[in-house]
Amino acid sequence: MDLELDDNDLTGPIPPELGNLTRLTNLEFDDNNLAGPIPAELGNLAELTNLELNGNGLTGTVPPEFGSLASLRRLDLQGNRLTGEVPAELGNLRSLRSLDFSANELTGTLPLSLARLSMLESFDYSDNRLCVPVDRSFRAWLDGLASHIGTGADCGFRLDFDDASEIDGWNRTASTAAEVRDGVLEVGSTEGGDFGLLYKLDVFDWPVGDWRAGAGLARSDTAAFSALWLETDHSRWQTIVIEIGSGQVMGVDTAAETNWRVLFWDNDLDAPGEGGWVYFSDYGYGWSASVDANEAGEVFTETILELSGDTLRVLIDGDMLFEAPLPGRIREAGATGIQGVWMAFRPGTSSATGVARFDWIEVDGGATRRGTPAAVSPGRMPGMAKKAAASAAQPIPIRVKQR
Repeated sequence: MDLELDDNDLTGPIPPELGNLTRLTNLEFDDNNLAGPIPAELGNLAELTNLELNGNGLTGTVPPEFGSLASLRRLDLQGNRLTGEVPAELGNLRSLRSLDFSANELTGTLPLSLARLSMLESFDYSDNRLCVPVDRSFRAWLDGLASHIGTGADCGFRLDFDDASEIDGWNRTASTAAEVRDGVLEVGSTEGGDFGLLYKLDVFDWPVGDWRAGAGLARSDTAAFSALWLETDHSRWQTIVIEIGSGQVMGVDTAAETNWRVLFWDNDLDAPGEGGWVYFSDYGYGWSASVDANEAGEVFTETILELSGDTLRVLIDGDMLFEAPLPGRIREAGATGIQGVWMAFRPGTSSATGVARFDWIEVDGGATRRGTPAAVSPGRMPGMAKKAAASAAQPIPIRVKQR
């Protein structure tokens, strides 16, 4: 049984009573002016093989009840105003051959369950805020489709350093030494007292908002630091850093000692384009026995830095060490979009040597905007790197600022 009402001037919502037509095999409402949510009752159409609702003004979410349409071969929802995430239940559509979500306002991660669609030939999720989960089998399934249209943007990534190929395409400064041995990445410097900086810009096709970044960190010199840097998409507050290292006084106005801390790079600290490191008094530093235990470079500390809303958190080996809103000036600037990642060895003195050791690194987040993302300016981060390298004999001072 067919119901084809495409290419008309139909308005209003889709009647939920259509869910009573249980022998319907083809339903086409494409290219009308329909509005409102897609009725969940359409999930009752057990014999439906073709459902085309594209080219309307439908709103709301994709009904998870569609996962019951076991006979469905084509699902076209292109060109509406649908929001929310793609329901995992769609992975039950084992007969599906064509799936089109393009030109909507969907967000979040494509569900891993879609990889169960072994019959799928064509998949289009372009012009949304959807990203691909960091899962090798899912990526292999996606790449194996006959037709795949979408950003391909990762929701995040994980590197376990099984071999050196995982850092292919990453950049480094001139004095940086990097090597993968026995599943561990070592980042150091060929010059005593110099930074070791291994980085990749434009990691994400879209800036990500709420994010969680972590690494298994260790170090081989107690006078140096291991650090994970996150490149933001803001012109001034370019970098947020979680750093672990030996105890150190955090500025002249405090006697607190620390072996972990959160730092920020202010690109215009002294003058436009004259940047420097900043930490905020009473903000994001302290002592952890887990960090203290890895001074031999063989014990790795699970170090997590995450942002949810405007709240930044630090977790070390599962313990919450710090939780507070971002400092006001950064929050107001909106420096919450992560685009690049750095793995860093930071000298604690003008002669410190050694390496930062990374057992793994992982960054996850959700896309924040539509349209064409602004690429990270190639002149931005090298400028910071040049200052770091030029300050080898005198490490860049860390400034204290009030929140």
